[in-house]
Amino acid sequence: MMRMRIGLLTLLFAAAPVTVTAQSNVQVPQAFQGRWEEAAQFCQQPSDATLTIESDALRGWEATGNITQIETVGPREILITASYSGEGESWESTARYQLSGDGQTLITSTDTYSFKRMRCPEG
Repeated sequence: MMRMRIGLLTLLFAAAPVTVTAQSNVQVPQAFQGRWEEAAQFCQQPSDATLTIESDALRGWEATGNITQIETVGPREILITASYSGEGESWESTARYQLSGDGQTLITSTDTYSFKRMRCPEG
C-alpha cells in the first residue's frame, strides 16, 4: 500500500506544470534579458524589430508587454505570455523564446511567425 502511495505521489509531481503565473514573482531568466536586434548595425540605432526583454516586461518599438506567465520548456527555451498595449490597442499574446548555445542569438516564434535576433552589447 505504501509503495502505491509513493508511486501515485511521484506521478502527481511529475505531471505538475512548470508554470509561473501572474504574480509579483514572475521573472524572465537572466540569460534571456537584454536588448535584441535583427542585425548588429541596429544596436547603435534601434530598428522597428528591436526587443528589450526585462525581468517582467517585453518592450518593442511600438508596444510594451507586461508578462503574466512564464513556462520553462527547456534550459534555453521559455514560453512567455504577456498583456500588451500600444498605439491605442490592448491584446494578449504568447510566444516561444529560444536561446542559442552561446546565448547571443534569440529566436522568437508563434504559430504564425519566427524571427531571429542577436544580442546587443550592454551599455
